[in-house]
Amino acid sequence: MSTPPYAVGTSLDGAGDAPGAWRLAAASDLTAFDGRPARDAAVLAESAGLVFATLDDALALQPDEPGRVRGRLDALATACWLGPQTSRIGLLPTVTLTHTEPFHVSTATATLDLVSEGRAGVVVDVSTDAASAAAIGRRAPAPADVVWGQAEDVVEAVARLWDSWEDDAEVRDVATSRFVDRERLHYVDAPVRTGDPAPDGLTGAFTVRGPSIVPRTPQGRPVVAVRLPAGERPGSARWRASALRADLVLLGGSDLAGTQDPARLVRAGAEGRELRVLASLRVVLGDDDDHARRRAQELDALGTDDAPVFVGTAEALAAELVRTSTTAGGWLDGVELRPAVLADDLPRIARDLAPRLAAAGLLTDAPPGSTPPGSTLRSRLGLPRPASRYARAEVPA
Repeated sequence: MSTPPYAVGTSLDGAGDAPGAWRLAAASDLTAFDGRPARDAAVLAESAGLVFATLDDALALQPDEPGRVRGRLDALATACWLGPQTSRIGLLPTVTLTHTEPFHVSTATATLDLVSEGRAGVVVDVSTDAASAAAIGRRAPAPADVVWGQAEDVVEAVARLWDSWEDDAEVRDVATSRFVDRERLHYVDAPVRTGDPAPDGLTGAFTVRGPSIVPRTPQGRPVVAVRLPAGERPGSARWRASALRADLVLLGGSDLAGTQDPARLVRAGAEGRELRVLASLRVVLGDDDDHARRRAQELDALGTDDAPVFVGTAEALAAELVRTSTTAGGWLDGVELRPAVLADDLPRIARDLAPRLAAAGLLTDAPPGSTPPGSTLRSRLGLPRPASRYARAEVPA
């Protein structure tokens, strides 16, 4: 089997991955609830040849702590807005599945794949906290293994809905006034578990009938990503969902070396499925090591929630990424670089890091413009386009 292409992505989370980033002078022109910074960042990342950008989201307000931004734009809606304003970069908004109907997840992400011409993905997440449950008011909170078990079923239901239109279901026959071939639209009948009964005695369980209202998309199925944080117990429901349902697994860790064992275990649990395993890394870059450390100390003084994972120069980071990449005999298919301060670190990634990765053969789509418009996210990740599970060789007229 050939080595898959190395994938370098980034995250577009407000003013940056560090919670206090918005308080820095470099971020003073960023408006938390204005889509323009996300658009400008997506265009910059695309021009640098990065493969994808993630957008974070959650159902509840961020913790009410000094220095934190509270509130955010809806990630999926923002991604749909970014789709027509970009041409090559993949867009993966976070969607919380716990309180969200599979039908709505399916149609919204399929719409993103259509408006972006095949560059859609989704980072699936769950909710276990009481605040999110109360905000939606649909069911009580449940433990992580329960809601991740449900999420696995939701992803399966969503995938069935993506498949419910065969590729050639649209016939658009003006002479017979027939828009679709009804024999190529399918009921999916996907049951979904929800765990323990809610206080009102309802389980919240539902059966997804289908078919979808959105036709088959350029990718067939948008890319499904799952975050697997450092310390997650192998064998947990989240681990199972990552191995058996995800196309893209984003590994957390204290450093790149700490992702080696989780990467091996996820691949072993995938049961032969094709997936890509990437590290998710917060970065603080500087002109030299001292400059990077001063920047990290400034962020610590603002009360960030944890220490940055990588602090140093673009040259040192490039060397680390080459060492851990599958192309050099390592264990990672790529990396999601999370700029600590979007206004500082993303330009450094584009200006200082991307050319070094391109020279090392890890960023094959650089220089700008070398990726043909219309290339799907799946093709750039080296993932196959799945056929509809309902497709038949021949369908009666």
